[in-house]
Amino acid sequence: MKWMQHVMIAIGVAFFVVSIISVVNVLSYWSDGSDHFEILREEAHLGVFDPTFEFAHKDFGWMAYAAIFDDQTGRLPLVSVKTAMSSREGKTWKSYGVAFESKEDSILDPQKTGGEIQGVWRYEMPSLVYTPGDTGKEWKLYAYRYFWNGDIVLARQTGVIVYKYTPDPLRVPWSKEEWLFSADEFNPPRPYNGLISLKLNTLHQSLKDIVAYADPGAFFKDGILYMTLSAFTSVEDPDRIIMIASNDFGQSWVYLGNLLTQKDLRSMENLTRYSAAQIIEKDGRPYVLVTFGDKVQKGVGSFVIPVTDLKKAKLERDENGTLNVIKHFPVGEDSFSALGGGQSDYHKDSATGVMMSVMKSNRNNKAPFEITIQGHDF
Repeated sequence: MKWMQHVMIAIGVAFFVVSIISVVNVLSYWSDGSDHFEILREEAHLGVFDPTFEFAHKDFGWMAYAAIFDDQTGRLPLVSVKTAMSSREGKTWKSYGVAFESKEDSILDPQKTGGEIQGVWRYEMPSLVYTPGDTGKEWKLYAYRYFWNGDIVLARQTGVIVYKYTPDPLRVPWSKEEWLFSADEFNPPRPYNGLISLKLNTLHQSLKDIVAYADPGAFFKDGILYMTLSAFTSVEDPDRIIMIASNDFGQSWVYLGNLLTQKDLRSMENLTRYSAAQIIEKDGRPYVLVTFGDKVQKGVGSFVIPVTDLKKAKLERDENGTLNVIKHFPVGEDSFSALGGGQSDYHKDSATGVMMSVMKSNRNNKAPFEITIQGHDF
């Protein structure tokens, strides 16, 4: 009978070890404060960025994010949008597949007849939204696509908002990519301009000076699909952040107004730019997460501002018109890269709360791009 006792003890020890490993795994994927966040089975060499996540049910959620890889030359990193799933209320996430795949390519030089430019197509700033009621297209995924060869002017010129959908990411593949939005007939250049469904500048006279749009942020409430977009009048930082909306699940769109303008920066100490606005909801009230930057970093973190009127693109302000910023999630002392970080999302059903992008510096060969956990406190 002693052999039986030894067997039972061995089984017990094995069970204990497996249990400990499971606990360690859970703790490695999320924790409190601004802890490092990981996605199980994600192999992006340079890390992950731009989190966006949604829950159709409290215990089951989906995430999309930018996964950054070295290319063959090490000169032009590839940036794809991938997805991950969680069946544990966002306590752990597992990489699931590629939604928008970055690839090397050549395009016609818009400045020369017959010339070609070598580079890569990249996808960034995904925005995932669940729209119950739109049969067959309940899950929608938007992203910013652009061509990169080291020239920011060409990147803005070729930048477009793209779109895919599926009724169920677990069982049905994402649809074919659609080129949804651009600014005008010059963005992107021919022959790509013919692929665009809607030139956003046609929505309102005040948008005529916009040359490019980026950073889509989708949000669905009470049958209305809202979207924020960074709007550029030059190739550098956004001039304003606008909001558009659709009451037919994205078949048609209207312009609601400017969410943020350059005037807002004048009343914010040491902040000189903004980008990547994402509408969220907590305790039934809408807020916006915005990345603000200064002269050194494009993003110094994520800032939380209450929304007073979604349908009019109005944020909460004091009697002088100054924005009411109720929370700042800083990027941290080890994030002194020129990019910094701040692109964020939030969902009440996720155990992680706010998740924010950060680019770390001096990482000792570790992936510099990562997502951090910021929690529910704002």
